[in-house]
Amino acid sequence: LKRGRTGFPAYVRIEQRSRKGQHRGEIKQIATAVPCDLRIPYDVVLTGNLDDVKNDQIALLKIEKYPEMNRPIYASVSRVLGNEGSLPALMRAVAEDHGFATELDGTVEAEALQMPDEVRPEDMDGREDLRDALTFTIDGATAKDFDDAVSIERTEKGWRLGVHIADVSHYVRPGTAIDGDAYQRGTSLYLPGLTVPMLPECLSNNLCSLMPDVDRLAMSLTMDIENGKVVDHRLAKSVIHSHARLTYEAVNRLFEGGETDIAPRVREALFEMRELSHALRAKRQARGSIDFEIDEPEFVLDERGEPEEILCQPRGEAERIIEDFMLVANETVAALARSVELPFVYRVHEDPDGEKLYALEAFLSGLGLYTRIPPQPHPGILQGILNEVKDHPARDVIRTYLLRALKKARYCERPLGHYALALKDYCHFTSPIRRYPDLVVHRMLKLLLDGQLDADRKSVV
Repeated sequence: LKRGRTGFPAYVRIEQRSRKGQHRGEIKQIATAVPCDLRIPYDVVLTGNLDDVKNDQIALLKIEKYPEMNRPIYASVSRVLGNEGSLPALMRAVAEDHGFATELDGTVEAEALQMPDEVRPEDMDGREDLRDALTFTIDGATAKDFDDAVSIERTEKGWRLGVHIADVSHYVRPGTAIDGDAYQRGTSLYLPGLTVPMLPECLSNNLCSLMPDVDRLAMSLTMDIENGKVVDHRLAKSVIHSHARLTYEAVNRLFEGGETDIAPRVREALFEMRELSHALRAKRQARGSIDFEIDEPEFVLDERGEPEEILCQPRGEAERIIEDFMLVANETVAALARSVELPFVYRVHEDPDGEKLYALEAFLSGLGLYTRIPPQPHPGILQGILNEVKDHPARDVIRTYLLRALKKARYCERPLGHYALALKDYCHFTSPIRRYPDLVVHRMLKLLLDGQLDADRKSVV
């Protein structure tokens, strides 16, 4: 029905050759290219204006004529990505090769320039004012887009937890160029030394980012939690004011008794959060949730963008706190949507395939681990296997094999539950800056809050 590719990144090869015969002495320029994707087997001949590209650079090409029989690909240069030996250029080539444009379309840029620099008074109309509540963000040291903030207060029987998510949907409206571009991307892309945001940086790194000491629009979910269980909740459009931008490293150092510059009242809130996190985690573990504990590698780059070290940072209490809070927020929102039969995008993870479980059982037997896995095991059984092998020399291989035995999580309009988390209800609500499904979830929740579901059912995408 259509071509799979309209272009691709490639290494440019420009040669200067002297003509022979009648026009001897004249210089002829021959321009070809070698695709970065080695699966493209055709010769590539460059056409059009080549004034802006040099030999040995990486360029994004536009296909002018597709190959037929013995004819090569004829392509023109759309834009230069960088020099051949440059890691940032190679990362941009990887992104472009997988359909992630590393530059914004002109129409998207024009819309982005029309965005305000700060929250306007009229944007706050009809919103709950939560700016006085002690709220802060906890992210990695290099993070630039802060899409979730948290707050907490002690209650008579437990805690009142606030999870405040950037209200991206207030600025990114259906039918706009920015929304269309975000829909095509689907997510932000993170590569070593390169981040390709789903939204223009004026939104992802500024107007929608919950930065400290500025007012920001949010969707705020407040949950009353007793013994690790949500007993009541409230969702509202809000305006918040983050009082601190914390890093995982600083919070972990605080919990380990090290020196930090975290304010005293924020420290008190953090210790309350740690206690609540433990309660939520204990409830989840008792339910049989699977925790794979797979370390994520992080590339340390030098000034030139070249990798000089690869580290696997273990998750500390700070990372677990945010993970626990986002999980309970996603579950609570999904349960709300199901209870009112809201048209919705759920994140589902279906029961594993019996044949893959049988193969897993055979694999474990080959390692001397004789375990009987039933055809439809409760997730707690698989977590039990992970617990048994935590000191095994091949534990990382076993974790990976077990993960591959499970089905992939996916988005669905029906609440099919989440097997690995042992949850009946789950969705993605907490990252609308970097995941388009979260943006759709916010739009549907707003229709619910505004009582507009039975009015005009236009598409929210």
